[in-house]
Amino acid sequence: MMKTYDETVAAIHALPRLAKTGGHERILALLHALGDPQHDRYVHVTGTNGKGSTASGIARIFEASGSRSDCTPRRSSCGLTSAS
Repeated sequence: MMKTYDETVAAIHALPRLAKTGGHERILALLHALGDPQHDRYVHVTGTNGKGSTASGIARIFEASGSRSDCTPRRSSCGLTSAS
């Protein structure tokens, strides 16, 4: 057990660092299994507070630009359909 500040800092710095292993194959396989959602146009709003007003503001921006959105107050993601 660490007893001093210096021992604690040394123990923290001795922990292994996270390292990249390989390329993006695993995440690309997952995205493909999910239907390649990265190719869709959407905004996902997260956080503790303010999601509804943020999603509503995003919907208004979409609509003002001539696009259609499917945002609702209870949802925190907004789909975007291009007007063209």
